[in-house]
Amino acid sequence: MRSRQSARRRSAPAPVEEASPAPAELHDSNPESGGEAESEAEPEAEPQAAEGDYEGEGEHQSLKFNEELSWRPAKPIPSGTLLTRLEKLSKELADFEQGEVDLSSLKDVSAQLAHRNLLQHKDRGVKAYTACCLVDILRLFVPDAPFTDDQLKMMFGLFVKDILPSLQDPTNPYNSQHKYVLMSLTDVKSILLISEIHGADDLLLRLFNSTFDGVSANAKAPAEEQVAKDVEIHLTEMLIQLIDESPGSVPASVIDAIISQFLRAAPPWRWPKQGAKRQTINAPPQDGTSGLCHGQSHL
Repeated sequence: MRSRQSARRRSAPAPVEEASPAPAELHDSNPESGGEAESEAEPEAEPQAAEGDYEGEGEHQSLKFNEELSWRPAKPIPSGTLLTRLEKLSKELADFEQGEVDLSSLKDVSAQLAHRNLLQHKDRGVKAYTACCLVDILRLFVPDAPFTDDQLKMMFGLFVKDILPSLQDPTNPYNSQHKYVLMSLTDVKSILLISEIHGADDLLLRLFNSTFDGVSANAKAPAEEQVAKDVEIHLTEMLIQLIDESPGSVPASVIDAIISQFLRAAPPWRWPKQGAKRQTINAPPQDGTSGLCHGQSHL
């Protein structure tokens, strides 16, 4: 909302005060004064023209990045070169505000970013910066992503299988990029696109399971290895969005995964039988053992 209001403020031209006309007697009595008034009024047109130029630039910024990100099968781009280019592109895209960029200037680079050469690259740095660029493309194109269903499926495969699980390792050298992807998917709500991808129920299930497993493991990890609280908060918020705001119904497999978390916290063998709890509390043990052990002997 902030970016759209900013765009509206920039697009509204500032009011320009009209120069008050010179009195009639001055024009009649002194012709030279009219020439001076005209010469003084001329500079006022220059700021107005400059403001118009700035307004146009503010509304329609174009992408300046023009380096290649795709390659032929026999001539791949070296990973180091590719990483440098993606980092440069990521910084430029991150600076763009919604509604202030010429989207047509992003279409060529969007197609290159969605190619399997980058989405399935072996270098984790290439994949991390590719993901950063992609979430910014999704942010700038809201609500219409410029990708096909197959491209979206590959993209979210990268997010779910590589980027988000890597957040469980705070020592990863690309942890900042992984957090950037998570926060953009959650704040922009781009994560909801996964529910619109045909045949992506397995990705959705994997996202829930990997998040549950990561949070559970994090609770048992030493303090220096634990995931930051803001990461856990955004992961939780992401799952809530997928349940509350998805356009379709939540798959049954995902519901089963959610229910299984309650079973993990309190497995059935720990559930007291009807009447057993009252007996354990009220009846003293007859064999001298503790009440807990006595209660367990009846389960």
